[in-house]
Amino acid sequence: MRDPRLRAPAGNGDVLFDPAPADLRRVLEDNHRAQSQFQDLSLHGRRLGDLAQAARRQLVAAAHEYTARYLDALPPRDGATDRIYLTGHQPELFHPGVWLKNFVVDTLARRDGGTAIHLLIDNDELRAASVAVPTVAADEPQTASVALDDFAGPCVWEERSIASPDLFNSFGRRATKAVAPLVPAPLIESMWRPNSAQHAG
Repeated sequence: MRDPRLRAPAGNGDVLFDPAPADLRRVLEDNHRAQSQFQDLSLHGRRLGDLAQAARRQLVAAAHEYTARYLDALPPRDGATDRIYLTGHQPELFHPGVWLKNFVVDTLARRDGGTAIHLLIDNDELRAASVAVPTVAADEPQTASVALDDFAGPCVWEERSIASPDLFNSFGRRATKAVAPLVPAPLIESMWRPNSAQHAG
């Protein structure tokens, strides 16, 4: 159930942390201790701790395999499965709040010698194939809807493939043009590859 006290802050640069940064280490240690109490439970004849460790190994291996498709990723180090810091989001161009969440998880994992993983939640529903981009029209700030791909109606993310590779490949150029009145050289201009559809599968 959603806590009614939690509200995304409206101010520029404001952030919401729950738990608070000062409490994160304690919460993580409490969670680690709580999990360790159930390691010897039996589940269909198998020790729960062994099942959990096998699941961790599979998760880290799958994360490395996926990341290696687009990044020169180093192989998982020894102890990579001991502590996993997991976050996630739908496989879309997400907002800066998700960036922040990823940066925090990465920082925690580096600090504690753990492994940070961003899990793609692809069994959610895709409801649009466009991105709202900030722009200016008639000297007024507005948002422009820039298409990522042709949209034929809602479907589950994991069942969606790219319908128009040309439209997908040109997204970076079109988004750059839309945001140009506000940001002359946005990151997407250099990071969205002309053959992005090929890399996206």
